[in-house]
Amino acid sequence: SGDSSDVKLNLQPLRWITSLISVGVGGDDDDDDIALSEEARASLDLWLSLPRLSLSEVRNLADPEAEFAFRASVNDVGVADAKSSHMNTIRHIMLDRKHVQTDFWYVVDAYASVRSIEGNVSEALSCLDNVVLTAMNNGDLDIAGRSFMVIGSLLRALGHTCANGVEDEGEGHLFASEEQWRADVDALRFSKHSGSNQDKRVEIAKNMIALRNQALSTSLCGGLFHFFAANYEQAAFALTEVCVRSSASAAAATSSRRSSSLDNGDNAGAATTNTPLAAGTWALATAPARIDLQGAWSDTPPISYEHGGAVAGLAVRLDGKRPLSAKCQIVASAQGIKMKSEGRNLTTGELQGRAEEVDTCVLSKVSDLSDFRNPRSSCALIKCALIYLGLVPLVKVTPDNDDDLQPYINKLCQSGAKNVGLEVVSTSLLPRGSGLGTSSILGGCVLASIERCVGTNVIGLGSSNADENIVDAVLILEQLMTTGGGWQDQVNGLVGGLKVGTSAQSIPLRTSISRVALGQDAREALDRRIILAFTGQPRLAKNILVSVLRRWGQRADEITKTVEELVAGAREAADAAQAADIDKVGECLNKFWQLKKAMAGSDSGVEPRVVADVLSTLKEQGAIVGGSLCGAGGGGFLAVITREGNGLHDIQKIVNDSVLNVNKDVSLFSWHKATVDEAGLVVQVVDGESTGNGFDLKWHG
Repeated sequence: SGDSSDVKLNLQPLRWITSLISVGVGGDDDDDDIALSEEARASLDLWLSLPRLSLSEVRNLADPEAEFAFRASVNDVGVADAKSSHMNTIRHIMLDRKHVQTDFWYVVDAYASVRSIEGNVSEALSCLDNVVLTAMNNGDLDIAGRSFMVIGSLLRALGHTCANGVEDEGEGHLFASEEQWRADVDALRFSKHSGSNQDKRVEIAKNMIALRNQALSTSLCGGLFHFFAANYEQAAFALTEVCVRSSASAAAATSSRRSSSLDNGDNAGAATTNTPLAAGTWALATAPARIDLQGAWSDTPPISYEHGGAVAGLAVRLDGKRPLSAKCQIVASAQGIKMKSEGRNLTTGELQGRAEEVDTCVLSKVSDLSDFRNPRSSCALIKCALIYLGLVPLVKVTPDNDDDLQPYINKLCQSGAKNVGLEVVSTSLLPRGSGLGTSSILGGCVLASIERCVGTNVIGLGSSNADENIVDAVLILEQLMTTGGGWQDQVNGLVGGLKVGTSAQSIPLRTSISRVALGQDAREALDRRIILAFTGQPRLAKNILVSVLRRWGQRADEITKTVEELVAGAREAADAAQAADIDKVGECLNKFWQLKKAMAGSDSGVEPRVVADVLSTLKEQGAIVGGSLCGAGGGGFLAVITREGNGLHDIQKIVNDSVLNVNKDVSLFSWHKATVDEAGLVVQVVDGESTGNGFDLKWHG
């Protein structure tokens, strides 16, 4: 350290030990005489010549009073200095947007011992609160959002220490100001990403801090820690939504298309519109599914704008069909909005389940839209699409707003004083939780069909940047619905063929789509060798998403390195596919699967046992060159790339012969051929009378 009182140790007498290690001493066959180098022998001789002290002699030489005084000074000054230095490091990591891990392990350990938030816990929370307020004041919502996630993780860890203690008596307790807390989070969500809102956001953050500190001063139960942890995460997600919405607003400001009503109140959408379709005429939008080849997770906000993302993927048909569609029509002399979200059989087109189980909903009041943030609510995706397209300003969509929806419908449909109704139907030929981008791609279909039907110009269909526009629009839908997905599903499903989507490390978030031309040889090879299997285990990607975003917020070394590898791998996979090097594509898919599992974490359930069994068996028998669960994992569709010469029936036979006897879950698998779809999203006009307002499987051909 440079202090003149420091004692420099002479390590020369110990260097002979290193020589023993290097020659591998140990074991029954070692000779008694070890051949040491001349330098090592000199070190050993020096060691042997040194004086020895017994423990009693050491005790007599020691100064207990000085020793205890030194240890006290280390505790009083040294530890305090170390903690202060650590907090300054954390502050700089956050405010400088460094991809470095934030570590509060000693805070959690200390709390587990003393059960008090005074000292370590209070200091850590104060440090993070200061980062939040500084970031809010500077308009750096991404930094504030990360800080919220880190606070949430710290509080959750503190809650886990209460799992077997008396503090658990309060589990499930909600503090008195819970509603005020939720109101503050909503206020953050509805704020705009602009300088005029900075003071307001700072006041909201100060109020959240005061509410939390007041609650923790009266109770330290595990339930309260977990409540705040979950709600700090909601605050982080709210700021992510604001950042994503700001991207759409910035994009709309540079084009002639209309802005949505998410940030603009009653005057939203005052720009140009197109002529609506005649009543009774359907606007039908259809799209393929998608297979992600490399890079997914790097597209997910806030990762996509905090680090930057890149994803390579394919738009695909299943068994020759484009499995997703939405249609919309204006209904003359009617009122309200009829919505239906249906699932149909991929082969026959028949409705899945009983007719009364089909998700239907009728909107007549503004409050009927208010559950749009719950992805399990009736027709949530369609509700979000209507809000995005300007049916009702977002700030007015509340449970207690029972205003008549009809004036808003008439305005959206440009019907003047005439009352008209609207009917929207979304259809999926895929099982729920497929992992093939269903929700996002279907969201694009819903947006496109409504826009074409009523003549809004929010997405700008047909414009030169329509691909990027609809990708950004669907990204916002996912934020509104709280499923929080990224942009890769819509890039890879709504844009045909092979492509690489990218986003830079910046706010506003901007996506860029690069189509990668496939020659006939490459396309035919992909069509021949890609096989999909539905595992029979659906999942909601949001479950794994939350786990990933928690880990990203803390910037664990593993997850930061994994994101870097994901981004780098996207171009590699696309180049291999374009060069018709399908074996290389398989290698990329294998690596991608390992990276997906690393992102989710070992305890996430990302890889069901049956999937591990199927992949290991097919690889051991040389039947495939690569495989991965599509999307986030945890279930849904498994994609494999076969070794040349192996077809769908060959793969099926191997699995049935070699896996079924050890894992009965493989009996739930259904197998499908995947082929590249070059068209992507297609919007057409269909005469309602000729279809009888029904369904035609040919629409998906």
